[in-house]
Amino acid sequence: MNLQGIRIQQPIIEEKTIYKGTWQDWNVVALKEVHLSKHLESDFALLVKTHHLNVVRFFGKYETDAKTYLVMEFIHYGDILRYFD
Repeated sequence: MNLQGIRIQQPIIEEKTIYKGTWQDWNVVALKEVHLSKHLESDFALLVKTHHLNVVRFFGKYETDAKTYLVMEFIHYGDILRYFD
């Protein structure tokens, strides 16, 4: 999947490692800053193929010169953490 044209915007949680962004100027996405490992790299292909109603969609990874981000579906209207209380 071509993840060119991503624009990283404001942090969406206090730790400032998850950001809101746009992809292709119209898709709103969530970006999670990560440190890559072999384990994480091997999971990317499986995550991209996972499509399920109850799972946030994973689009792929986006890399800048300094950082790597997981690019995921942005869920409007709520906080997923409230469902885990």
